[in-house]
Amino acid sequence: MSRFVPLLEAGHKSTPDPALPLQLASYMVRIWKRYAGTGTARLRALPPIIPVVVYHGAEPWTVPDSLRDMIATDDPDLAFLPGAGYILRNLRAMEIDALSRNAALKATCRGGAENGYQSALYS
Repeated sequence: MSRFVPLLEAGHKSTPDPALPLQLASYMVRIWKRYAGTGTARLRALPPIIPVVVYHGAEPWTVPDSLRDMIATDDPDLAFLPGAGYILRNLRAMEIDALSRNAALKATCRGGAENGYQSALYS
């Protein structure tokens, strides 16, 4: 299995933030720049980053699923634009007692440590 860096949106989200995909993209670039440092060899071996957002608000989640969804174009020739999405863990949709038994949520939080990385947390 490949090593990866989980990017957990620190502080979680209690309200939908329409700027979130842009914010996650900037965090990812900062992580890759820090990882690469001044070594050009590392620029060709950046670790994959899996952005994870934990939402626990009362309102429905209405945020775009990716950066690509925020870019105003319907032109298929512009499909090369960046657009990685994120994983949403919507706690609002889960019973509180079920949270500690949720394997996907546990895997999300443990993934980086098990793969040799510390979670990349930014607020």
